[in-house]
Amino acid sequence: MTDAQYSAAVRKWLADLDITPEWTFVDPSAARFSTQLWLDGHPGLARASNEVADGIRSVSSLLAAARLLVHESCEGLLAELPGYSWDPKATERGEDAPLKVDDHSADALRYVVHSTAHEWRHLLSGTGSRLR
Repeated sequence: MTDAQYSAAVRKWLADLDITPEWTFVDPSAARFSTQLWLDGHPGLARASNEVADGIRSVSSLLAAARLLVHESCEGLLAELPGYSWDPKATERGEDAPLKVDDHSADALRYVVHSTAHEWRHLLSGTGSRLR
């Protein structure tokens, strides 16, 4: 799909669900798609914070504190989370890098959670200084 086609598909999907998102976080590497959404008048665009290790820590912190719950209807995310694991070859090199397989929903969760940390960090009493 072209960026224009993808933008139209996203906007149609949201319209069919009768949803107007307050924010839409877009991966910074998708600059052309973000520009297309903006040109098409999509509201609330924001550049996602996509730091992998920090984002995973943010998601883990919320899950551990029971401040992030995943609804059963999020089947893709629930299927991906157990397999969201570190790449053993990167670990051998001393790097933290997730395996990049079937991870689109988990990545989307990570983008949103880490990009909005300023909104929820205070909810984790005593842990805010450990989160980035």
